[in-house]
Amino acid sequence: MIQRIQTIYLFLAVIFMSSLFLERTDLFKVDTSNPALLSELEYYHDMVLDVYDQNLLIILTIIALIFALFAIFLFRNRKLQIMLSRISLYSIVLLLLLVIYLTYTELQNLMDSINLGLKIGLILPVLAILMLVMAIRSIKKDEKLVKSMDRLR
Repeated sequence: MIQRIQTIYLFLAVIFMSSLFLERTDLFKVDTSNPALLSELEYYHDMVLDVYDQNLLIILTIIALIFALFAIFLFRNRKLQIMLSRISLYSIVLLLLLVIYLTYTELQNLMDSINLGLKIGLILPVLAILMLVMAIRSIKKDEKLVKSMDRLR
């Protein structure tokens, strides 16, 4: 049923991931006393990293959104709902790994002269992962309950 707790978890994951597209939701922010150092960088030329800086970040965010959104409406097919939730979870993990990789490769030579700050955009995917894990656990619990009710007694 659509009013189950896993629907709330999946919906919260969709909200967290869709908020990455807001204008003020940055992943990392670079503070430096010499902004000219950042002018030659590909992703941090504007002093922040957000999902709009790399096309692959946009694609992974959209994949996570679409699969989590479809999983909400597949409450009758719990196995497919679990599979779509896992695909969404894996795409968020890939998104976080890509963000860390891009930050490391871009700023490894400048670590002495900059301060790297975490922003809210890095916490939102982690919260979405947490919501997806809780949704998968709830779906599995429902599947177990349905299987126990289908047995002959």
